[in-house]
Amino acid sequence: MKPGKTRFSLFLLALILTISTFSCPVFAEKEIATYNPLTGLALSDPNLVSARPVAIMINNIKKATPQVGLSAADILYELEVEGSITRQMAVYASASMVPEVGSIRSLRHDFIELAGAFDAIVVHFGGSTVAYDTVKNLGIEHIDSSNAGYAYWRDPIWRKLRGYEHSVKTNGPNLVKAINKLGLRTTNDNNNRAWFYFQPNTSIVPASGGIANSVSAPFSNYNIATFNYDAKTQTYGKGQFGKAQIDQTTGQQLKFTNVLLLKTTVTSYAGSILREYDLTSGSGYYLSGGKYENITWRKGGINDPWILLKADGTELTLNRGKTYIGVSNISKAVTFK
Repeated sequence: MKPGKTRFSLFLLALILTISTFSCPVFAEKEIATYNPLTGLALSDPNLVSARPVAIMINNIKKATPQVGLSAADILYELEVEGSITRQMAVYASASMVPEVGSIRSLRHDFIELAGAFDAIVVHFGGSTVAYDTVKNLGIEHIDSSNAGYAYWRDPIWRKLRGYEHSVKTNGPNLVKAINKLGLRTTNDNNNRAWFYFQPNTSIVPASGGIANSVSAPFSNYNIATFNYDAKTQTYGKGQFGKAQIDQTTGQQLKFTNVLLLKTTVTSYAGSILREYDLTSGSGYYLSGGKYENITWRKGGINDPWILLKADGTELTLNRGKTYIGVSNISKAVTFK
């Protein structure tokens, strides 16, 4: 082949490879974090970047509110469970970062998979038979009243005013003690990489779609989550039961930089009153900066992380800050104003 044809062939090959790269989605590996890998924000102790998160089951019926310690959580999950109530799961980047938190409630099996998205140790006080079977069969590392009762206590005031079942609390020192006594793994399995793609700095980049200053996301007739955007703080204040959801420790409303409202099919587990969530893939919305956009998501296995995709198929980049993740039935319509 003549030199001129050789150069043209190499140019043509390079052009084809370039076009192929741009036409096919390429999911780059998430960067190694030098910050809190759940929020993208600075850590008070840089060594905590390698810590394993903990995910704590939180009571969320009216009688058990307001809770304590949720404003310190990096991520807050919420799902409907039996009886139309919701249960929340507060995720902290490290057990040592957990303040006094409560009230702690029993585990449901779908939350094990939600904790698995961040390689988190599951913290709970009791659980359904299905949840306990899942923990046993999959060897899930957890802290419970059954294996570490010393990690918990009952608040005497809450016990008197709210009831025995709504009075359980824990904190960081107790959880660290339980982790050490139970011999649980303390470093994350994500090679210190971030759990999401984050914007390069703390400047807020709004979602790419419509206005989302006031958002209503129903789980059931009993509980409708609301989110109101505060342009001054560039966060969403969470509400429920017709009022702000506050942290009793601070007296302040829970606020989130990012809100993920994920939709999926919810059925009855084996004909029981328990819920069964399809956590393989689905659609949803991303809220940030006073706007929202449509997204799709997939998860896969019980320990697989979330993959969040924009409408064009590229991976979603979150703003740096705390994130709320609500997973609800696809039949429950979200409204935006």
